[in-house]
Amino acid sequence: MIATEKVIALCADGISLYSMYPQFKKLWDTGDTSSYSRASVYLGLLASTLWLIYYILRKTYTPLLLVVLGISFDFYILYKLQTKNQELKSYPQESSGGAGFVEYTR
Repeated sequence: MIATEKVIALCADGISLYSMYPQFKKLWDTGDTSSYSRASVYLGLLASTLWLIYYILRKTYTPLLLVVLGISFDFYILYKLQTKNQELKSYPQESSGGAGFVEYTR
């Protein structure tokens, strides 16, 4: 039988993972990363890694799959942020001609 605290942890992790699904679906479908910052994703990775270590130390292996899925989602976000950053760097910078002034013509 599963202990009550393991059931609570499993439910909490499941709810957290389920709450991320709409964001994951939008990111997967559109590739839009405008609502993510690297700092928040890194903090999410840190928190998930700490939960992973906590579960291993407590020998509570039931919620590990959910933690691994959360970490995978964070890495996917980082991948999308990196590819978007590389795409932005590959676009040529437009020049307005001169010292930032737009030429006036009649």
